[in-house]
Amino acid sequence: MQNGAYKICSICGEPKESRLFPFKSRPECYLCYEQVTGMRLKTFREALNRREPVPTRETYGYICTNCHAPAETWSGKCLSCGEWNALQVVTPGKKPGPVSTPKKKPETFTPEVDRAYVVQYLEYRKLIDKPIRFYYKDDATAREFYRYRFDDTYIYVSSGRGYEIKFLIDRVRNVVT
Repeated sequence: MQNGAYKICSICGEPKESRLFPFKSRPECYLCYEQVTGMRLKTFREALNRREPVPTRETYGYICTNCHAPAETWSGKCLSCGEWNALQVVTPGKKPGPVSTPKKKPETFTPEVDRAYVVQYLEYRKLIDKPIRFYYKDDATAREFYRYRFDDTYIYVSSGRGYEIKFLIDRVRNVVT
């Protein structure tokens, strides 16, 4: 499976750099993993784009913004408190400030069908005793459920472990008939 610094993705079959594989136990690259599961690996993507600051002549090390422990080299994780991505370059005469966090973008969800259509779909599928299939928010694949109930606000789905998962009817993007 491995060819030097490259691995072959089990889904797309392309050789890619080893750093593009988020899990050692899974043989797919992060792009294929996101397509298959429908989940976005936000922190992994951020780590790929993050570059280690280039030390300058006046730089004398790093300091953790969480526990203020000094570190000689950047390692991604503070060795004192265990906080990830908390090391910041410290230069003489400057005090380290807080690590800036990116602001969340507003949700870009737009339903393809209206609420009344979703409720009508649920009532019909319950009447004929068939499973429901729907896309929730920004799902890439449809979700299918056999045991469910619903009210004016939520779709309740049995988890199989003794509890129910709630889906807001207003967040159903589309239904599959």
